[in-house]
Amino acid sequence: MSAKGISTEILDCLQSLRKEDFDSFVFRLKDRREEPRIRGSKVDRKSRVVVTEVLVSTFTESRALEVTVDILRGMGCNQEADDLESGTKAPLDKGNPTFCRTPNGNLEIIRSQEAQDVSSQLQALRNFKLPAKKPEEVEAEAKEMVKSEGGDPFDKRLVLSRFMIQFGQYRDQTFKWLLENDVDYVAMILALHRREREDGSKNQHPVMANKDSLARYAACYPDFVELINLHYEGQALIGFGKFEDITLQDLYDSTDEEKVSYVNFLRRMEDDCIPRSKMDVAIRYILRRDQERPAVMYRLPTSGTQPSGPQTTTKRKRGGESWNAPLKRGRQWNW
Repeated sequence: MSAKGISTEILDCLQSLRKEDFDSFVFRLKDRREEPRIRGSKVDRKSRVVVTEVLVSTFTESRALEVTVDILRGMGCNQEADDLESGTKAPLDKGNPTFCRTPNGNLEIIRSQEAQDVSSQLQALRNFKLPAKKPEEVEAEAKEMVKSEGGDPFDKRLVLSRFMIQFGQYRDQTFKWLLENDVDYVAMILALHRREREDGSKNQHPVMANKDSLARYAACYPDFVELINLHYEGQALIGFGKFEDITLQDLYDSTDEEKVSYVNFLRRMEDDCIPRSKMDVAIRYILRRDQERPAVMYRLPTSGTQPSGPQTTTKRKRGGESWNAPLKRGRQWNW
């Protein structure tokens, strides 16, 4: 097995899923017909950390791995399933246990001396997943990259931009690349990471340290911080009315006619609600989502020296406050 435990590998896998894929995973987990079954109250609107804990406490680690992989494949998330399986394989040294999939589709622990077939060994080597690099290794590589581009290795923000991602579907891409290519994914990951840290996690595993570094890089750009805050706030329960037990994000994103109508009702209540009440919080979240993706204020250099200064943005008024004009859908962000 890898340096990380199976539970941590499962958590990293779930954290790499987009929100819609994670929602599908939770739905399929509740919908399993095999025993033991998981009640919806244990996983509905729960964080990925909690869902991982429920998986392991309900099944055992090895069975939780099997269930997670099977659900991912059922969703069509084959790459994520492959990564999870390879991340929990043992080294191929004699006598060390490793996981393999049997003809009936179940995962079993075998010993490498029982798997002498050359093709099986080669496949295991192809699937072997290197552990995440230590923070000091990531930083040293980033500084070397900056130097090779003619940049200043003492520029902290520039060096952070060249840090390599150590987790998830974009592993081995740079932080700069990630902010340019999938801002929603970054905002989701960092909102979840922020929640985990605020819940008291002091885990200093290289993956967690890598997310800490990504959070520091994202914090260099105020507009991006706003996007993270939006994702973070969206995880809160509404706390009032007929949909009090669902999150703000789930309410806003829903296509259910009743929920869409309720969102429209809250928009009309903007001037009538009590300031700082739960309704006021919900309304402000909805209005900010209406203007999702704030205008880009900073651009990173393509060659690697100093970042350029703030760019001019268009502002408009809503409810007496100043709001950044939204980006068009599909436009690439250049950080």
